[in-house]
Amino acid sequence: GRDTGRELVSYLKAIGVERLALVIATHYDADHIGGLIDVLEQLPVDEVWGPDYMADTATATRFLLALEGNESVKNSGTVWGKLTVPTKGDSYKFGDVDVEVLGPVDTEGLEENDSSLVVKVHLQGVKVLISGDATSKVEEQLVAAGSNLSCDIYYVAHHGSYSSSSEDFLKAMDASYGVISVGENEYGHPHDSCLQRLENAGMKVLRTDREGTIIAEFRDGVIQWK
Repeated sequence: GRDTGRELVSYLKAIGVERLALVIATHYDADHIGGLIDVLEQLPVDEVWGPDYMADTATATRFLLALEGNESVKNSGTVWGKLTVPTKGDSYKFGDVDVEVLGPVDTEGLEENDSSLVVKVHLQGVKVLISGDATSKVEEQLVAAGSNLSCDIYYVAHHGSYSSSSEDFLKAMDASYGVISVGENEYGHPHDSCLQRLENAGMKVLRTDREGTIIAEFRDGVIQWK
């Protein structure tokens, strides 16, 4: 959210981050881009990704203004100026990190949550799958398209919503860990049915509402949690 931006910037600086190679806005809900506004205003960023639509909200407008004001980001030539809109099959490499875009597969007629970028990050032999707030509709598309969803860590979609993390999707990824970013909310996240599906898929679940900040360190394919 917008109120966490300063805390996020302070945290990044405290762990030695002085520049960001890539920032990914999975979609433009306030709870996914609000904190990025301060990041874009205070840290140099090489490239920013987002899906092919724009929310008509004050937070989204402020996000675009912060993006345009970041002198390090190159103009991508899209209708939204410096915002890069990747599509399925695109990738981004820097150092030993590889970011692969898996979806959405078909953007026609999708609601905002289902327009979320779905990416897989490869780092130090570990694969992390991130799908924003995508629902089972998009998950079914990914499975049907034969997408390589195999991963070690699943950043659980939509904060553990009942409408995401479908059985076939979880089976295709065969992840060992599910990390849920969630706080106090009125929607019932994470939903019991989602937690049960994650458990049935054999995942160890970590939740920010219980563990606080969750850090995964990758070294030669081995994951260390803090």
